Amino acid sequence: TASIEGNAFLPQKAFIPIQYADIQNTELLVSRGDCVREGQLIARSDGAVSANVHASIPGRVYDFVRFKLPNGKSISSAAIRLEGSFDILGKPAANRSWRDIPSAEIVRIIEAAGVLNTGNKRNVSLALDIKAALKKNERTLCINLFDTDPTCSLDSILFETFYEKVVEGMAALAKALDASSVMCIYKAGTLSRERQENIASACSTSEVDFIKVPNLYPVTEPFILKAVQNSVCIDISTAVYTCDAVNSNTPVTDVYVLISSRAVNESKVLKVKIGTPIGSLIEECGGLFTKPESIVLNGLMTGFIIDNLDTPVSKFLKSVCIFGKETVKVSHIHECINCGLCFNSCPFYLEPKRMVNAIEKNIIDDEVEQFIGLCNGCGCCSACCSARIPLSAIIADAKERLLRRTLV
Repeated sequence: TASIEGNAFLPQKAFIPIQYADIQNTELLVSRGDCVREGQLIARSDGAVSANVHASIPGRVYDFVRFKLPNGKSISSAAIRLEGSFDILGKPAANRSWRDIPSAEIVRIIEAAGVLNTGNKRNVSLALDIKAALKKNERTLCINLFDTDPTCSLDSILFETFYEKVVEGMAALAKALDASSVMCIYKAGTLSRERQENIASACSTSEVDFIKVPNLYPVTEPFILKAVQNSVCIDISTAVYTCDAVNSNTPVTDVYVLISSRAVNESKVLKVKIGTPIGSLIEECGGLFTKPESIVLNGLMTGFIIDNLDTPVSKFLKSVCIFGKETVKVSHIHECINCGLCFNSCPFYLEPKRMVNAIEKNIIDDEVEQFIGLCNGCGCCSACCSARIPLSAIIADAKERLLRRTLV
């Protein structure tokens, strides 16, 4: 099990993501040649899914760089060269009590800090999630107290290391949402009675329910899925970053990232400046002792592959898993062989093959659109596909485009 090693080294260059997947929803506030301070706002949220972007290091903006990902998406970033002194790093954080301020002020602080909600698969602004729930009068807060992708164990590590922060972040969000109920979803053996009592006490103004689910992947209980759809659903990482933001009133400039694999000398959890190149994290773990065959971000089931070690750390990055040639089966993507495994593996029997065919032909009828909406992105279809077709990624991209269409 990897342990948290604290702050990683400071990158000489940071490629801070300002837009992801070609969504034009941030207002750029800096130009080439501008000097920026640590924590300075460099791009403002300007859409239904974006969050404020801050400089993670002090320095000079020398370029704007686009990273193309193998799945066809891209990351647009502001390239900053390290210069000057830090205003946040290494200095005592202001310790204010969020309990003494109004709920609307908590939402404002979360929005200003640029906290993302990585608990829903869209990685949207947490503040916008809260505002949308308040508008619809949905006053339920739901938190997954386990790793939704079992191959990415970062949240479990954060829960054990920063348990008090997780609880405080939950309580702050319950107040911001004026939550009538808080749902804690956990797996057997992961939440003691004492911890349940601590959480219930911290969220005392809300009715707190603890729901145990089987140690299976994915979680498919209809009650759980309905509750998640009608609530603000967060994960452990989001609770930790929320706690830091509301207590220190500082922007999100660092994230925790798990680096793991047999291809690196040592697995670690690093606290990393946003915009740090992935290759620098691997070097911090002792470097590679074998040529990587595949580098997967955010878990093997629901994550995605990168082929550029300069790809930057983003707010929604949780893990980097590197595979050498000895652990990756050599095969190539080819046409569907009609094996039927994708249908049999789907927990909702949503016919992934039919969905992808309709998406690629751009003939999405009402039934297929309903199937796309029901897909929870578990990645089971892609994991078992004999032809190595990225079914889950294709469906997720279509779901994102359909969602953007409804938000316009």
